[in-house]
Amino acid sequence: MRFSTDDVIVAAATAAGPGIRAIVRLSGDRAIEVVERVFVPDVPAAWPGRSARRFAGTLRWLREPVGSQSVSGSSGDSPRAVAQVWPTRLSFTRQPVVELHVEALPGLVAALTDRLVEAGGRPAERGEFTLRAFLAGRLDLTQAEGVLGIIDARDASELAAGLSQLAGGLARPLLQLRADLLDLLAELEAGLDFADEDLEFIPRPVLVERLDDGFERLKELRARLDRRDASAHRPRVLLLGPPNAGKSSLFNALLGRPQAIVSNRPGTTRDPLVASVAAAPLPFDLIDTAGLSEGGEGSDPIDQAAQSLGRSERERADLVLVCYPAESWESRDRIEFLERLDAWRPAPSRCLMIATQADRVDGRTRAALERGGERGDGEVVVTSAATGFGLARLIERITQRLGADDDARGVTAATAQRTRGALDESLEALRRAAAGGAGDLGEELIAAELRLALDGLGQVTGEISTDDLLDRIFGRFCIGK
Repeated sequence: MRFSTDDVIVAAATAAGPGIRAIVRLSGDRAIEVVERVFVPDVPAAWPGRSARRFAGTLRWLREPVGSQSVSGSSGDSPRAVAQVWPTRLSFTRQPVVELHVEALPGLVAALTDRLVEAGGRPAERGEFTLRAFLAGRLDLTQAEGVLGIIDARDASELAAGLSQLAGGLARPLLQLRADLLDLLAELEAGLDFADEDLEFIPRPVLVERLDDGFERLKELRARLDRRDASAHRPRVLLLGPPNAGKSSLFNALLGRPQAIVSNRPGTTRDPLVASVAAAPLPFDLIDTAGLSEGGEGSDPIDQAAQSLGRSERERADLVLVCYPAESWESRDRIEFLERLDAWRPAPSRCLMIATQADRVDGRTRAALERGGERGDGEVVVTSAATGFGLARLIERITQRLGADDDARGVTAATAQRTRGALDESLEALRRAAAGGAGDLGEELIAAELRLALDGLGQVTGEISTDDLLDRIFGRFCIGK
């Protein structure tokens, strides 16, 4: 470590800039002593207490602030503050912790942090609060990476993955597997210690069964990482249809904002438009493409280029929404349109039929379309961008078709990337141990393979770690976390 865990560390725990409240956090054995030099509680006799407690009070400065910006609170010359105190080792870091809550005035927060450093603290490094929680055994390494996943989350699904991992969604099965393998290793080594005596600590069939069970459990955990890689890819959903089928209007409605130009003039959309639908349960990229012309690509070079780009996007799409106006659903034109698609017909799992502009038909027609229409088109999602009809149903069906894997999304991308190699080594060691147990491999060699498997699991959870690894992980945190 480049720094001591005995120091009192200080950092702002909230984002910089004006706001309602800012928090300055301290952790360390002398945290309360440092705060006492800056903060005066309204009820000194109760300070600091023997359990977590909240104190109102005022701040006192070691010297007047430098510069023209005022650091006084809105109530007067002595800034008010609230101190949330955890005086024992039941805190997040298993050290005394104090949080000072003040008005979110940038000058006030900066001055308070400076005064706390002058009073005996030191500025915290990136991720140092979470690192102390890890070193104290409050978190394992996968849970610490869950904190980072929460910080870096770009959408609701990534936030859910970070929260799940922080709550132990990955740590619990890993730690249970490690505990079971440690028990098995202890029984094996006990038998080796008494090899000269006629004692059987673990029958061979039981040994093989437990090794096979451990291998299968670890294999499933490893498969979760592969599924996480697949789910990390932002799915691409493409709108396909003839000109003036309402694709651009539907594009804007799903985004909740106008981004595509909407016009009755055919060929308005030329270049593919791509935007993220982050509010969906499973975020995805939505692509609006040029309408498929009746005569193919035609002779217009611009139209040819637009159709070529659209064809390329279709090939890359995870799901294609085939759009056609509801009022023309039973027309001969739609049959001809579908025939033109025969040259490129997506698999049923990659294709969803959409009846657009449903506000232009009556309720009976909408109900018939939802049943697949007269021609038995199967599932049809009926929508209206103008009224919002069917949009929630469309989002639901898109999410189902894309197949959100909640289990895979309980792992952050950073953890999946870091742990893959270690889990592969553990899996291979367990495979050799299980094969050796089923054969005639000696128990001392099986025990050696178990130790290798346990070492790999220890690297994942953090029981086995190096300073370089910890620096690499926690150096990606923001200061104050």
